[in-house]
Amino acid sequence: MDRKINANKSIGLKTNVTIRVLDATTHEVVQEHVGHNTATNSMLLGIGHYLIGEGVLEQGYSMLSEYVPRYISIGTMGLINQESDSEGLPGGIGVSIPDAGDDEEYASLLDALATAESNLEAAKNALSNECPYYVENGKCYTGEVCEACTSRLQLKRRALEDAQAAYDEALDAVLTYSEETRFKDYMAQRPGYGADGYDENQNNNRKYFGLGPVFADREDKSKTINCELISVTYPRSPISYRDVVPEIESELPKTIDVVFSAMISVGALKQFRESGKGYVYITEAGLWSRPNWPQDWDTASSSYSGENDYYCGENGLLAGYRIAPPDEKNWFMTEEDAQSYIDDYIRVNTRSGEDPIAFPYPDGVEDAKGYAKYNRDVLRRNILKVGTNQVVQVIWKVQLGSIDQFGGINVLRYPVSL
Repeated sequence: MDRKINANKSIGLKTNVTIRVLDATTHEVVQEHVGHNTATNSMLLGIGHYLIGEGVLEQGYSMLSEYVPRYISIGTMGLINQESDSEGLPGGIGVSIPDAGDDEEYASLLDALATAESNLEAAKNALSNECPYYVENGKCYTGEVCEACTSRLQLKRRALEDAQAAYDEALDAVLTYSEETRFKDYMAQRPGYGADGYDENQNNNRKYFGLGPVFADREDKSKTINCELISVTYPRSPISYRDVVPEIESELPKTIDVVFSAMISVGALKQFRESGKGYVYITEAGLWSRPNWPQDWDTASSSYSGENDYYCGENGLLAGYRIAPPDEKNWFMTEEDAQSYIDDYIRVNTRSGEDPIAFPYPDGVEDAKGYAKYNRDVLRRNILKVGTNQVVQVIWKVQLGSIDQFGGINVLRYPVSL
């Protein structure tokens, strides 16, 4: 009983998905994100099939098995690259980047970045030709005065520091360009009711159904973006824990909770990191009935026939989740959207005949522009960064109850009631 309660109580009504990054050796939680998924057509349809007796009254077992959660996986849709900004946070959040051929400002930023990168490499080479400590340790300064450092070497060290700072500044300028648009698109394209593949027009404008193509079939083979992190050798991870939490132990009265959990191993994650990077950013998770993408998913083929395969109808997705700020008051990524939210909040919470209340801005924030920027930073800090020798645990809770029981969910999950 205690195990049921603990698994259930760790994630609430507003946050039924928990994704944890754990140290594989100590099992300590390195990073954790909680959120709430959107139900898909397949999940609801499967419940309906069960209620009419399929799989129980010797009717359609094979059909019903398509709706039973058996696997969990993670993905990277919603990233344009796997780069980190100067704070070590994801710099590539977004769906698309500007066309450098049409956008002169963006093209100039790319040119400046290329120049800064060239200057940085030249500074590194200049130092490595003279400093054996740098060659051995990948850096030239131990934190103390080095007796081997001549004035010439000290100048080269300073030149390297300046080149690194210039490169970081140029990279941040590229990564933050069109940031409001990119972050808004990221939030708008979370997997939703149609994401299981039955109707391309109800896929929230996502380029792919599910979590995207498998890793081997991603469009840009040099980047770990826009794909589901599975392969022939490491398919979706089997659910290792599942339980039903009855009403007397569930979070809400007159509801029941179904809890699933799975682990993605160190070995599985290792093959998905880009060359030269000791980490991979993940943005999405999926709850599945199948271990792989193809319709004939028992085959061991590692080559699928192309992009159109990912629009071929039901793909086994039962629930999908894209990482977002846990509290919906932080879902507004642009100044315009933030201002609209602020205005609605003030209007709804101001009593008739009284002066408008003050909006509860976070510390250091004074207006809608600052609030939108604050929300974008919240999103950055929620994206999970999985390093070497780390594993990912996904816990999913499906809550079942009557409409009456969930009737107040808009008040709980959205503070502005219109």
